[in-house]
Amino acid sequence: MKTTGAKILVDALHRVGVERIFGIPGSQNLELYDELRDAKFEVILVTHEVGASFMADATARCTGKIGAFTTVPGPGMTNAFTGMGEALLDSAPIIAIIPDVRNDINETYQLHEIAQCKAAEPLVKIAIDLNSANEIAGAVAKAYKVAKEGDPGPAMINMPYNLLIESAEYNFQMPVIEKPQMDAAAFDVIRSAVVGASNPGIYVGQGVFGATDALRNIAEQLGAPVATTICGRGAIAEDHPLAVGFGFGPQGTKTAEEAFAKCDVILAVSCRFGEVATASYCMKPKGKVYHVDIDPQVLGQNIKCEKTLHADATDFLEKLWTSIKDSPRKNSDALQQKIAAGKKAERDEILSAPMLEKGVNPQRFALKLREKAARNAIMVTDSGHHQFIATPDFAIYEPRSFLTPADYQSMGYGVPALVACALAHRGRQTIGIIGDGGFLMTGFELITASRNEVNPVCCVFNDGKLDLISKQQGKAYGRDSLVKLHQPDYEGLARGFGAEYVAIESDAGSDAGIEKALAVKGKPVLVDVHIVYKGLPRFMKAALSVNIKRTPLGQKWRFGKRLIKRLIFGG
Repeated sequence: MKTTGAKILVDALHRVGVERIFGIPGSQNLELYDELRDAKFEVILVTHEVGASFMADATARCTGKIGAFTTVPGPGMTNAFTGMGEALLDSAPIIAIIPDVRNDINETYQLHEIAQCKAAEPLVKIAIDLNSANEIAGAVAKAYKVAKEGDPGPAMINMPYNLLIESAEYNFQMPVIEKPQMDAAAFDVIRSAVVGASNPGIYVGQGVFGATDALRNIAEQLGAPVATTICGRGAIAEDHPLAVGFGFGPQGTKTAEEAFAKCDVILAVSCRFGEVATASYCMKPKGKVYHVDIDPQVLGQNIKCEKTLHADATDFLEKLWTSIKDSPRKNSDALQQKIAAGKKAERDEILSAPMLEKGVNPQRFALKLREKAARNAIMVTDSGHHQFIATPDFAIYEPRSFLTPADYQSMGYGVPALVACALAHRGRQTIGIIGDGGFLMTGFELITASRNEVNPVCCVFNDGKLDLISKQQGKAYGRDSLVKLHQPDYEGLARGFGAEYVAIESDAGSDAGIEKALAVKGKPVLVDVHIVYKGLPRFMKAALSVNIKRTPLGQKWRFGKRLIKRLIFGG
């Protein structure tokens, strides 16, 4: 059957499970947008292409399905690069549909003409360059397979825009997503190690979201504390008696560090031990590590392992649970009591701090927000101080309910991701804690929420500066530099965006402000939280300490002299 390239593309995207596509129409995708009017999925107009790429990433993360966006060539594509990098390093399966300049004419120096596949190559798992409309259906199938298979990530289809108009034969075949075969001998070694351990611990990432029941059962059977990566939050409900939060070294909570201090065996599943996860590699397991991941390249990286296994996390955990469920269950009452006491002590420490009459304590705010939000609320953050000092106190209870920029750490991620979650889960509470620096980058995507009548609650932590950078500068240089932000009229912005405005100016005002914000229906809410940061969170203290230790002595001496001079004489 012959039809146009645009019709083939839209139908193929529907067949691979695309539920919404984000983008902006332009001269080189007019034919696509004309066909998208009749698509069987949502088509979302955004205000900037970086928002489209972030929204595709967030859609994939909060649903487990494929995300998708489209741009025009050249500047449209390069504007989206940041979201493509985020999806690559944080394992979000997305398809980027990027029209290219015409390939049916001889002239060059066309509008927006650059070497697009070459430019995008470091940011995607694959860049598929099309020459004929007959290749479109197969390209969508291949892009889907590459994006979803193994360690998920972005796949790009580069398509000269004349192919959208051309006629072609249409024959679509749904691809099969393949999983690695598990090495039986390696599995048996790992099984024996965790079952035979005196004090096992479990550390997991987002790849285990398909086996949360098996994970919980294994932890209870082994009497093992469970820590997650930052993106793995929700793999086990954080009020579970064995859950200790994200990270387990000096950068994690005190409860997590103490729970893992005596672990003789650590089962690590779907985690990279990257710089962000380990706070500059300061997280050093005390016990023997057994590492399981679907990406063979990460196995044994940055950490000494007794045994590694290339396997899908869901397959591994379900097989492990089946193999141990009939073995004697270990008593973990004492461990559970210790974890519960640690969590209570951390909460009490926050709530016992003096109430601020001017300004808001970020940790107290997060605790109050958690008390009033729905249990299945989705939490989204941006990159910055709030990411490590406030959101750890907003407990996550379900998988795919916490989204944050991790290894790529892009500021500006928060608001587009928040809007995407609200679109993907209409009627479900979606809440963002966004630093004012990140908000000023992409906060205009609240217009997209207003246009589509969804009501994400965007809590802007407004302190008028890039606070985390300011504190780092203060520690290293004795002064800060170019970190103070212009504070806009947030109420005016909210009105312009079609959002409700709520201001919270003190700890005493948090309860009423949060309740007012969560009660709004049908439109976004901009919550102007006048935050006061005091000190660095444990995460940043741990990262700072290890970076100071690895700095060569000569540089330490030079930095120290400069810092002392500035502290004494100013400047």
